[in-house]
Amino acid sequence: MKSLFSKLDADYKQQVTPATRGETMAQVHDRAAFTLARIIDRLDKLGENGPKTILLSTHAATNIALGRALVGMYMMTLLCSCFILALF
Repeated sequence: MKSLFSKLDADYKQQVTPATRGETMAQVHDRAAFTLARIIDRLDKLGENGPKTILLSTHAATNIALGRALVGMYMMTLLCSCFILALF
């Protein structure tokens, strides 16, 4: 991945951990929206020096929830495979 993303932070630690006993669809959406808001807030504070692209590595259900949070449409149908490299 470092060859595709030269500024990849290999030491980055996830900010939010999912429930260990599973989640409802609403909880996945809430966690995704909360996490996305934290990421965007953190990057906005960097201003013009911040990255223009971010890499999100996650499972399909969470990736769908992240995409829905980005567009603000929580019932939007998104197709997502087991592995995807998505640029939003």
